[in-house]
Amino acid sequence: YAYNFLDKSSPRAQTMFTEAKAFALRAKSIDDQLPSIYTALAFSARAIEKDRIEERRNYEISLKLAPKSPGSYNNLAIWYGYDGQPKLAIDLLNKALALYPKGSGVIFNGLGRAYLMLGDNTNAIEWGQRAIDTGTQLPIVFAQLARASANLGQTEKAALYVNEYNRQMAKLGRKSGIY
Repeated sequence: YAYNFLDKSSPRAQTMFTEAKAFALRAKSIDDQLPSIYTALAFSARAIEKDRIEERRNYEISLKLAPKSPGSYNNLAIWYGYDGQPKLAIDLLNKALALYPKGSGVIFNGLGRAYLMLGDNTNAIEWGQRAIDTGTQLPIVFAQLARASANLGQTEKAALYVNEYNRQMAKLGRKSGIY
């Protein structure tokens, strides 16, 4: 909840991350083979320590423990996307799709983001639209679609996506503004 829906500077978010880390470390001392422990530790490394290397290491451990989990590939792909390595993100997301051909809004969003980073606006829009078709209401999908549409000179479409982004952010109680 804190990772997806709270402003990271919120004292409430930091408290939740600290608590999650304590629970994850406690669980790890009982059974260190549970992949979700390392996902929680990755979130904590990013949110508390601001340690991107430790974050990636924990995602890699989670993937090693759950090589058939599309979510494990997705989490590591997100890390590579934020690290400015969209081609690696695409490779990981394609592996997630191989395991879960139906896909999901999160996976499709990741592909859209990675293609947008590569300047491939057409594929960014295609994958973003597939994310929307799953029923996702992730605001970032609409922000990325707005950018890709604007890059292609489709200003009316971009404006519609900006409006939807703002609407989704308001539903979450967060201030809007394309980020």
